[in-house]
Amino acid sequence: MGALAFVIVCDGRPIFSEELSGFRAFGSRRHSAATGANNKDSGASVAKENDSRHLHQFVLHASLDVVSSHVWSSSAMHLKVVDSFNDMLVSAWRSAGGAMFLLLHEQQDDEGAKSFFRDVHDAYVCASLNPFFRRDAQLTSGSFNARVRAAAKRHL
Repeated sequence: MGALAFVIVCDGRPIFSEELSGFRAFGSRRHSAATGANNKDSGASVAKENDSRHLHQFVLHASLDVVSSHVWSSSAMHLKVVDSFNDMLVSAWRSAGGAMFLLLHEQQDDEGAKSFFRDVHDAYVCASLNPFFRRDAQLTSGSFNARVRAAAKRHL
């Protein structure tokens, strides 16, 4: 599915954000700027990657209003594709506690997105059971991040 970015939003504030565009068909990461042969090409690729990262975040946050309207019209947790921008699609999932999970991807694959959201939701529930978890604070757990990346490799 060409996943680009993922974010978890609670009470209108992002608590977790992960760029997933480095995943390819074999689960390998894209080459970093340090591995480029030419410094000019490396600088240009870093600038392009930063621009795309900002665009991904902008598209996800712009779709929050659309997601909020879908939340009131549906009782399902998986809201499917709720918004699109150019060739990018935004899929959404809401938890019972009101957290919204947003996934920016390029190809429509509802089953892959649903499986990804289920795995990430399980990880989120486990993280929220921690007595030190605060709903309004950033989710910085290394194990949570690893579980999100593993779910992205497996389902997207």
